[in-house]
Amino acid sequence: MIFFLNAINLLTVLVGFTVQVLIVRFFGASDSTDVYYLVITVMTFVSGLSTGFLTDLFIPIYHDAKNRRFEDAQKLSGSVLTLSLGSGLLIGLLVYVFSPVVVTLFASGFKEGKMVFATDMLRIISFSIPFATVSVVLNSTLNANSFMITTYLTNLLTPVFNGVALLVAGRTYGVSALMYATVLASILAAGILFVYCKFKVGARFANPLRQRNLRYLLIKNVPVRMTNMANLLRGPITTTVLSYFPAGLLTLYSYADRIITVLLGVANAPLTQVYFVQSSELSARKAFGEIRRLLGSIITTSSLMFAGLFFTTVIVFRVAFNNFFAAKVSVDNVRIMFILFLALFPFSFTSLLGAQITATGLAMKKGRLSLYSAIGFLTVLAIVIVPSVRLLSVFGLPVSLGVAQLSSVLIYSKLLNKVEPLIDFGLLKNQWDTIIIGGVVIAFNFIWNLGPAIQIAVNSLLFAVWIVRNWSEAHDTLRFVTAKGMVK
Repeated sequence: MIFFLNAINLLTVLVGFTVQVLIVRFFGASDSTDVYYLVITVMTFVSGLSTGFLTDLFIPIYHDAKNRRFEDAQKLSGSVLTLSLGSGLLIGLLVYVFSPVVVTLFASGFKEGKMVFATDMLRIISFSIPFATVSVVLNSTLNANSFMITTYLTNLLTPVFNGVALLVAGRTYGVSALMYATVLASILAAGILFVYCKFKVGARFANPLRQRNLRYLLIKNVPVRMTNMANLLRGPITTTVLSYFPAGLLTLYSYADRIITVLLGVANAPLTQVYFVQSSELSARKAFGEIRRLLGSIITTSSLMFAGLFFTTVIVFRVAFNNFFAAKVSVDNVRIMFILFLALFPFSFTSLLGAQITATGLAMKKGRLSLYSAIGFLTVLAIVIVPSVRLLSVFGLPVSLGVAQLSSVLIYSKLLNKVEPLIDFGLLKNQWDTIIIGGVVIAFNFIWNLGPAIQIAVNSLLFAVWIVRNWSEAHDTLRFVTAKGMVK
C-alpha cells in the first residue's frame, strides 16, 4: 500500500522536523544556522549534478530493457552503479578542493569569517557525496521493481544521526557535529541498500563499456539533465539573494521553505515515485488511456493531502514555533517566517501539479519537453525577481518563484499535449476550492496581524469549509492510498 510509504515518510519528516527545531533552539537564527542551511543547499545542488545525468530516465529505460531480458536490466543497473561511484568520487574531490569557490558562488554576500566557516563545513560533508550517489542508483533500481519500503526506511538514517549528534556533541562541536553525522549516515545507507538490492534484484557493479542500453540512457538523459541543472539554479539564486539581507534571514527563509517542502514531500513524493514507475510500464505498452486515468487520481490525491497538511500547519504555526524556539527567535521573526511560509504556497502547489505532469513526460521518454519548460522558468524568474524583491523585500523571492513555476507548468502541459493529449482542465476541477480558499488564508494572515486566538479560529473555520467542499474527494483519496499491491 502507498499508505505505508506515506507513513514512513511522515515518520522521517517528524524526526527531521524535531532535529530542525533542536538546531534553532541550540544556535538560534544566527551565522551558524545560516551556514548550515547554505551547506544543505549546496549539497542538494551537487547531489543533483552527480547522479541525475545517469538516473533521470533510468526507470523507463530500465523497464524497456527488462521487457526484453532481465539480464539486460541488471547489466544496465550495474553499469550505472559503476559510473555513479566514479562520478561521486570525482565530484566529492572537486567540492573539497574548490569549496571556497563554491561557497562564494552560493553566498557572495557572506563576510570573510562566515565564508571560512562555511568552507570548513562544506569540506566535511563533501565526503558523503560518493555514498549518496551510489544510494540514488540503488534506490532507482529498487523503485523500478516496486521495492520502495526499504528505500524509504533508509531515509530515516540522516535525521536520526543528526539528532543524536546534536544532543551528544552539539554543544561542544557546533554545526560540525551535524556534518560528520551526515557523512556516517550516508555510508550506512549505501551499505544497507547495496545488500538489500543484491538480495532482491541481483545488484552488482558492471563494466559500463559497450553497454547499448547505457549509451541510449545517456543520450536520452541529456535534455533532462540540462533541465534539472537549470532547475537546481533556484538554490544558488535564492541563497545569493538572501546573503545580502541581515544575518538570520537566510535561516528564516530556509526554515519556512523546508517546512513547506516537507509537507509537499509527505503528500507528493511517494505518490510521484509510484506513479512514475507505473506510468513507465504503461508507456512501454502504449496504454495512454490508463495513464490519463492514473494521472487524474494522482493529482487529486496528492493535492488534497498537501492542502490538508498546509491548512493544518497554518492553524498552529505561530503558536507552535513561538514555543519551539523559545527565546532564541523573536516573535517578530516567527511572523516573518510565517509570512514566508504562506508566500511559498503558490510555488509549492504549482510544483506539485508540475511534478505529476513532468513525470508523465519522462515516463514517455520525452525529456526535451522538460528543457523547454525549464528555459521558460528561468526566463520568467530573471524578469520578475529583481522588481519583486525591490517591491516586497524578501517576500518578493517566493512570489517571483511562484510566477516562474506557473509559467513552466503551462509550457510543459501545452508541449505534452502536442505529443499525446493527456492534460485538460478536467484534471484541475478538484483544485479550484483549494486554490480559492488557500488564497483567502494567505490574504487574511498577511494583512491582519491579530491575536493568536482569533487567527486560530478564523483559520480553523476556513479549513472546515475546505473539508466540507472536498469531503467526497477525500474519501476517494483514502481508498486510493490504501489500495494493495502497488508497492513492496
